[in-house]
Amino acid sequence: MTSENNNDQFEPLDESVPTLDPEQAANDSGPADADDSDRLQAEISELKDRWLRSQAELENVRRRARRDVEDQIKFASQNVIGDLLEVIDNLNRALEASGSEGEGVVAGVRMVVQQFEDVLKRHGCERLVSQGQPFDPNIHEAIQMVPNALPSGMVVQEVRSGYRLHDRIIRPAQVIVSAGS
Repeated sequence: MTSENNNDQFEPLDESVPTLDPEQAANDSGPADADDSDRLQAEISELKDRWLRSQAELENVRRRARRDVEDQIKFASQNVIGDLLEVIDNLNRALEASGSEGEGVVAGVRMVVQQFEDVLKRHGCERLVSQGQPFDPNIHEAIQMVPNALPSGMVVQEVRSGYRLHDRIIRPAQVIVSAGS
C-alpha cells in the first residue's frame, strides 16, 4: 500500500468542526486547565457525596429489613395465641359459673387455666393487670362507666383480660371504668 491509498480510506474532515493548532493549545493551557480542574474536582465531590448517601440508604434498608424479619419471627405465634385466649376465657367462665359445686372439677379447670397461662408466658405472652389501675386507652377497652368510690378514670372491674405479646398489645382488656362519686 502506498501513502496515497491510505489517504483514500479516510473521509475528509468536516469543516464545521473547529481544529486546534498544537502551538495554540500550548499557549492556552493556563486558565482553561484551572477551570477544568475545578469543575472535575466539584464533580468528583458530588459523585462521592452521592455514593456515600447511597451507601447510607442501603444500610438503612438492610436495618429495616432485618428488623422486619425479627418482628415476623417474634410475632409469628400471635394468631395461635389469640385463638388460645378464647379457650382460656371459656375455662374462666366455667370456673365462675361452677361456684362451689364440684370442687374437684373446679380445681382441675384452675390447673388447666394455670397451665395455659404458663405456656403463654414462656412464649412471651402475659396477662395485663387492669383492676384498680388508671384507664389507658392503649391497653383497655372501656365497655361501661359506673359511679364508684374510686376516682374517675380508674378501672373498677375487668370483664375480659387483656394480653401483651412481647411489647405489643394483642388484645386489650375489656373493663368497667369509674365515673367517680
